[in-house]
Amino acid sequence: MTPQAFLEHFETFAAAPNGISKLRELILQLAVQGKLGTQDQNDEPAPLLRSRILAKRRILIETGVISGFATDAEWPDGVLPYSLPDGWEWIRLGELGGFLGGGTPSKERAEFWDGRIPWVSPKDMKRPYIDDAIDHVSQLGVNNSSGKMIPKGSLLMVVRGMILAHSFPVALAMGELTINQDMKALQLALPELGEYLLRCCTACKSRMLESVERSSHGTCRLPTEAVANFPIPLPPLAEQRRIVEKVDQLLGLCGELAARQAAQREKRQRLVGATLDRLVSTRNPAEFPTHAHRLRNHFDQLFDTPTTIPQLRQTILQMAVQGQLVPQDSNDEPADVLLKKIVTQKATLVNQRLLKPAKVVGEIVDVLPFEVPSSWIWAKLGEICLNVTDGFHNTPKTQPCGVPYLTAQHVKPDGLNFDNGLFVSMADHQELVTKTRPKRGDVLVVNIGAGCGTPAIIDVDFEFSFKNVAILNRPDGVETRYLFIHLLGKHAATLAELTKGGAQPFLSLGVLRETLIPLPPTAEQKRIVTKVTELLSQCAALEAKLTQAQSATTQLLSSAVHHLLEQL
Repeated sequence: MTPQAFLEHFETFAAAPNGISKLRELILQLAVQGKLGTQDQNDEPAPLLRSRILAKRRILIETGVISGFATDAEWPDGVLPYSLPDGWEWIRLGELGGFLGGGTPSKERAEFWDGRIPWVSPKDMKRPYIDDAIDHVSQLGVNNSSGKMIPKGSLLMVVRGMILAHSFPVALAMGELTINQDMKALQLALPELGEYLLRCCTACKSRMLESVERSSHGTCRLPTEAVANFPIPLPPLAEQRRIVEKVDQLLGLCGELAARQAAQREKRQRLVGATLDRLVSTRNPAEFPTHAHRLRNHFDQLFDTPTTIPQLRQTILQMAVQGQLVPQDSNDEPADVLLKKIVTQKATLVNQRLLKPAKVVGEIVDVLPFEVPSSWIWAKLGEICLNVTDGFHNTPKTQPCGVPYLTAQHVKPDGLNFDNGLFVSMADHQELVTKTRPKRGDVLVVNIGAGCGTPAIIDVDFEFSFKNVAILNRPDGVETRYLFIHLLGKHAATLAELTKGGAQPFLSLGVLRETLIPLPPTAEQKRIVTKVTELLSQCAALEAKLTQAQSATTQLLSSAVHHLLEQL
């Protein structure tokens, strides 16, 4: 592929996953290799421009404006990455001017920090042009630190910090400022080089990052020697201006395409959301086939990217607990009879001293979220579960072996992680056993921390202890996976009704016990679980197929870009 072919297929490339970012990278690569524009033999050749730069630099050094940094005399073998067009020249970054360092005035001296001079640090280096900073210092602060005043037009760069693990932030100073010690500024001998140099350094990011050094504790730094000797492709000054104009034009087009794609994605998500919402929010059963038919007819258009599949999953779960996923059977034992059996089972266990009396839950007085079939009932988790309790309140002492011990981070919807290597003593475990004994078929729910509300099914037969997790002891007649489906659905009152306050999210047992659940007959629960399992498996297969298709498109784009660069 030629550069001309690349430009002709610009929008096609942009439509690929990650296409915009790839295009931005390629535009800059083409620019600094002289492939975006045309050379003009009337331009002042770069060797003459280089001589003018070095002459001006010597004057600045001799007059004490900048200090010189010695650079290598010759280019070592293999340093220059590619051939340049006629009229261009390689030049070391340090030969373009002089480096200025930064510093931090004492934070204990208020008078150092009450000025108007922008004090630029890496956290400010998020834009290409810097005219202000989050923090400001006084001239007195600059004078009493290792920092220097940086003149307008200087090239700013980050040379220390973890951001160098993946990025090389550069920017142009749009006014006088100072910098901190994690940065360097290159005062240019010819300030008119700044715009091209800004784009060139951005294009050369990956090569620059090859010089990053890591300390024993992981801190990244760019040695000044490596930065000063870094090879920069130098076009004639007039061509630099044409390159900047072309780059800005194409990057502007990238921005427009990115905005258009974002608007299209948002529109698609709204359309998907509206279509699925009609399916689950219809109050008239006679309208349901119409909405379902519309979804089937437009399925391929609506669900053509992996990002739409989570909405589909959530709709399946919602339809399941609304009685819309499988037909009702008049021969099923109604759910109100099931609830009476649960009450009897709990009373029997209490009489046998195998269960403590359950906490009393209030009557249902809230407006119900949706209508359920006539054979269903609305209940509360505290009613249908044998017990709703939690694990350790104080963190137990862990040991190399003993009873397996789980915390919130080891509880995920796809299962429990017993490979964490945490154990507690049998004596500590007995403290938990006095409240509950987890058994296969019960459900755990994270009730403290970032994963608050996350459910998981207990699918092991051995004993274990836990903390920051609630447990729902399942009674006879309630399918574990139906309970799990309900907790995964958006109408479960877990995440929506987290107890407020405190340093981290917290789901109280009281809120969990009062959570409403639509309860179908036991036989229908089984049918629902079978259908949901089947549909979620199809969702997973579709998501994998769409992800694979996106990955193939991304690889194709990367291959085309790589092939183009190899031809240059």
